[in-house]
Amino acid sequence: ISEKSLAFAGHKYPHIKFEYGNLLDTGLPDESVDGIICFYGIVHFTYTEIGLALSEWHRILKPGGKALFSFHIGNDDSIRVEAFLNKENAKATWNNFKVETIIDLLQKYNIGYDDVIIRYPYVGKEHPSKRCYIEFSKNRL
Repeated sequence: ISEKSLAFAGHKYPHIKFEYGNLLDTGLPDESVDGIICFYGIVHFTYTEIGLALSEWHRILKPGGKALFSFHIGNDDSIRVEAFLNKENAKATWNNFKVETIIDLLQKYNIGYDDVIIRYPYVGKEHPSKRCYIEFSKNRL
């Protein structure tokens, strides 16, 4: 799905460079990125993997750069589907995380945060779980 989405995005916005990569090991140079947006990209990760991703993002952000990421809030529970988007054998698991544990991970990697926003779901429009959005800056401690 990701590679097809990138091809579509590249066709629709040819003036923007899109790349396929790994959130845990981007291969990008230190302090080479102005900003990161990762909405629900960590929902398949463990807390250990989230810590690695946060550390990687902090490493590649330029001084003054910002990151914004989001996830579903829960009690370390998961939602499993066997036919994602009605595709047989398209299994997927979404993990719900505790906000406090994610903040602890930021602190563990010496990453301060600028803002934490908790949002309730749009009733009847999306999965009925609360969401968390966290913003951090490269220089903030």
